[in-house]
Amino acid sequence: RERVVWRVRRLLVASLLRMKLFRMIFYLQLLGIISIVCYGLFINRIKGLPPGPPPLPLIGNFHLFDTDMDKKFVEWKKKYSCFKSTSS
Repeated sequence: RERVVWRVRRLLVASLLRMKLFRMIFYLQLLGIISIVCYGLFINRIKGLPPGPPPLPLIGNFHLFDTDMDKKFVEWKKKYSCFKSTSS
């Protein structure tokens, strides 16, 4: 009977350690995602780039590209006046 209790305890401790490891990995991934978003939204703006549509982290302005880019560039020129560049 004591052997069974020890086995159960050992299994419980092992599962708790796995849960802590999973939680730690989850929080590290969450911290990484938040860091990338903060970099893309705040620090990337400090570079003094010319005006243009704000890029998203990792994909830049790719989500803004359309099949009819001529109209999109005219729209951006009206919105940002001196439109010079995009990032992708």
